[in-house]
Amino acid sequence: MFQREELLIGKDNLLKLKNKTILIIGLGGVGGYAVESLVRCGVGHVVLCDYDVVDITNINRQIIAIHSNIGKKKIECFKERIKDINPECIIDIYDLFYDENNRDIFFNQHIDYVIDCCDTLKSKVLIINESIKRNIPIISSFIQSIFK
Repeated sequence: MFQREELLIGKDNLLKLKNKTILIIGLGGVGGYAVESLVRCGVGHVVLCDYDVVDITNINRQIIAIHSNIGKKKIECFKERIKDINPECIIDIYDLFYDENNRDIFFNQHIDYVIDCCDTLKSKVLIINESIKRNIPIISSFIQSIFK
């Protein structure tokens, strides 16, 4: 399935990707495309956290947002989509809002990388601090509106 990636990065590196576990928090505009890219590159295990549903207002910017998904939980839509792309990918989904009360759910398991795409500053600070504390590499995305 990943023959082109193997040609590009080599068999050993493809195996490294397959053995990685990546936590993605927030499945909106940025997080959704991150998940899609990772799964299509051969990452073998994703841990997804989002509590939201697909809304019609998401259609202009979110990969999972299509009319047939309106009203459905984003994590359920992504689980189905990932299985269609790579049936071998392990998917853990958490339908919750990330905060100090549930961070151990994620960080008490093996995580190789964290991708923070949440849109709440307080949660973002908690994610970054926990990643640093546990020495887990993190990518954090924050988009501030230029329209006020």
